[in-house]
Amino acid sequence: MNYYTIPVRIMESIKYYAQEDVLANNISYQEYDLLKTLDVTHIHTNEKNVIDKFVSIFQSALQDLEGESFDEEAGLEDRDNLYEIIEALNMRKKAIQDITLDVLKRREECCCY
Repeated sequence: MNYYTIPVRIMESIKYYAQEDVLANNISYQEYDLLKTLDVTHIHTNEKNVIDKFVSIFQSALQDLEGESFDEEAGLEDRDNLYEIIEALNMRKKAIQDITLDVLKRREECCCY
């Protein structure tokens, strides 16, 4: 089976937004604190439901960026990156669900004689 993995470039962007203060003005104080504590390496397995937390924070930042100014160029790169990150995170979450279902099906097939 071939499952979706997040490209290195997008993982680097996630790390960048998580470690730098780029989104500090676009998310709440609580979201900022949470972002600083989330472990990016947990994305691969969705440990502690980290994907949903990242998606929620990035969507919040995206909403703020979209309503922030009349200048369409302001924050354009961040908006594009956030759209791409959110899409990749959702695809990874779906892949993890598919992997889990495949494992459960295989267990059922091998153990139901």
